[in-house]
Amino acid sequence: MSNYQLGPIWLDFWPGLRVQFRPVSPSAQLASRRAVRGVLSDAEDAQGLEAYEDAAGALERAIVKAGIVAWEGIDAPVSPEAVDLFVQDAVLMKRANELYVAPYLARDAEKNVSAVSPSGNSVGRTAAKPSAKTAPRSARPALTKSKPRKPK
Repeated sequence: MSNYQLGPIWLDFWPGLRVQFRPVSPSAQLASRRAVRGVLSDAEDAQGLEAYEDAAGALERAIVKAGIVAWEGIDAPVSPEAVDLFVQDAVLMKRANELYVAPYLARDAEKNVSAVSPSGNSVGRTAAKPSAKTAPRSARPALTKSKPRKPK
């Protein structure tokens, strides 16, 4: 799923299970940010990695919940309750993350990268020809006699 899709796309989780997802919309992005804020504000006492892992899980679940359109191979119709059960299953979420969430996040990260600056300092610039360290000595300086100045 490296190219952006304008409409829903079917993703094969494994033989016998396919899930249709819509592209991540601005409203899904907002919902995922709200979910992350909720986890982080509830976890004021949580420290470091645990809080980030919980926030990452909330982000993934929110994106998947907003994206599921249909499925084949699950014996229940798509409904808010069924989608809630879907995102609580660790195996399904791992696969949804690999096929749907991670490619979206990679695309989102790529669009936030600046291009190489054509006229400024940039790590990605091509090397220019080295400049001369000193001016070449082409001729001796001319010897001239200076005339004394008259005092005023």
